[in-house]
Amino acid sequence: MPVFFISTALAIAIDLWSKHAAFDYFETVSLSTPLIEPFLYFTRAENTGVAFGMLQGMNQILSYALPVILIGLPLYIYKHRHEPKTQLLLLGCIYGGALGNYYDRLNFGYVRDFIDVRLGSYHYPVFNIADAFISCSVILLFLISCFSPKSTKITTP
Repeated sequence: MPVFFISTALAIAIDLWSKHAAFDYFETVSLSTPLIEPFLYFTRAENTGVAFGMLQGMNQILSYALPVILIGLPLYIYKHRHEPKTQLLLLGCIYGGALGNYYDRLNFGYVRDFIDVRLGSYHYPVFNIADAFISCSVILLFLISCFSPKSTKITTP
């Protein structure tokens, strides 16, 4: 279980530090600075929805729903504490990302987003490090579950 707690702490620290640095740099919302033109920009955005701008304006409902998730995941981890370390690490990254965004929601009333990816005419929704931790970890957990060998014992009565 230490892997879960360490990855959670690192995810929170990296997320909150990056948001603080980005928002100190930007003074106004929607101010955008190219980092790797024309692909990657830093754009200050205040997100009252969930990851990647979905469910905008649902901040109050999310503020009530998120504590259930934030309490439920550690209980799940405790019950499954003997899972492989890779899975505990990824679950810690998901939890750390969720806590980082929840911190923003409680303290600012919105989540601080600043990573702005553009692919040609496609403009990906602005996101933050917590969103990246959550999304990448969910994808990796899915891939692990799809491609890891499963022990399937068939028992006969």
